[in-house]
Amino acid sequence: MKVHAPLEVLTRYADILKIRMPIKEVPQEVSAQTLWELMTRQLERLFGPFQLDKRKVPTLRKKYTCPFERNKMYLYKLPENQDHFMSNATRSRIVDYILRRKEYSEEGEPFVFGIRRLIADDTYLAAYPLHEGGWKRKCKMNMRKLLYDNWASWRVWYKVQPLHYIRVYFGEKIGLYFAWLGYYTYALIPASAVGLLVFIYGIVTINSDPISLESCNPNNSYTMCPLCSRRCGYWDYDQMCMHVKATHAFDNSATVFFAVFMSLWGTFYLEFWKREQAGIQFLWDLRNFEEEEEPPRPEYLARLTNCPRQRPNKVTGSVEPYYPYWGRQVPVYLTSSAIMIFLVLIALSAVIGVVFYRISIRAALYMIDEPMVYRNATLVVSATAACINLVVIFVLNFVG
Repeated sequence: MKVHAPLEVLTRYADILKIRMPIKEVPQEVSAQTLWELMTRQLERLFGPFQLDKRKVPTLRKKYTCPFERNKMYLYKLPENQDHFMSNATRSRIVDYILRRKEYSEEGEPFVFGIRRLIADDTYLAAYPLHEGGWKRKCKMNMRKLLYDNWASWRVWYKVQPLHYIRVYFGEKIGLYFAWLGYYTYALIPASAVGLLVFIYGIVTINSDPISLESCNPNNSYTMCPLCSRRCGYWDYDQMCMHVKATHAFDNSATVFFAVFMSLWGTFYLEFWKREQAGIQFLWDLRNFEEEEEPPRPEYLARLTNCPRQRPNKVTGSVEPYYPYWGRQVPVYLTSSAIMIFLVLIALSAVIGVVFYRISIRAALYMIDEPMVYRNATLVVSATAACINLVVIFVLNFVG
């Protein structure tokens, strides 16, 4: 079943929610380009292959917005087709607001409202916003097809993201997420370059490393103790030659520099992201986004309606529903604490279980008569224990 909200309903609830909408602009004279703008243009030309094709993805101008007021429609920039006055994300937000608060009980029963209650009662399987238009080749160009061709396709994996179009189509929260993800990916480029140089340094200096030379020298015939108590025999230290070389490739003297670099990289990344985020907030008019009050949840309002306790407000003097601290916060704290302790115990049990697994499986493999098995018991135990740790991490991430 499809749900559509006409413009009259959209404007009414946009006024209630105080959604920011674009206003009419006053034409201004174009000022001369600043030095920063000229430098930005030169950088765009330098990284031209990574930029979006402006013929396919035109640049969206910044729109000045203000909280919507229905009685001042003359202030807002209305398109010829007024159905396009609000973006897909804004229309979906308003429709979701209505569906979550709509009562469907004729007898006025409490807590009988909202699409989430209908989904919980298996009346509907799901409720979600639909995409606008098609994305295949023969489809007419629309916002969805534009994003698919110039963003969600493997052919343009090296291009920058059309963040402004993502924001218009999916909304500010999704747009901010992909803005952070793209910025984080760019910031990893210098870190990966330094890491690659450290790895190359380790490869180049393998043959001059004192530990590698000593381990791989056949004249140093050190006899080492057996790795197990019964079946394993004595072995020569030069058998560790390949293992020592492989370790030096990843863990060498330059690794200390890389560790210091990564600690500084994390600090600089955080500070530069704050600067980038401030710029995005200015362009998208999100500077007061966190400070704007969101309407209370309908479930909370229904609970207040049926609250038996009331008391006067100390500021306004009006009588308001009141939930005592022991009935409002104590159950929440107890439940969250119990869940947290339970998950910590599960994590500790997993760690201890892996330790016992390594001890028991290694002992069992050493008791097998096959030489190929007991000689590689350490490798088998380490590999299987690592796989078990990976599975435990995925399970705990999914549960958490």
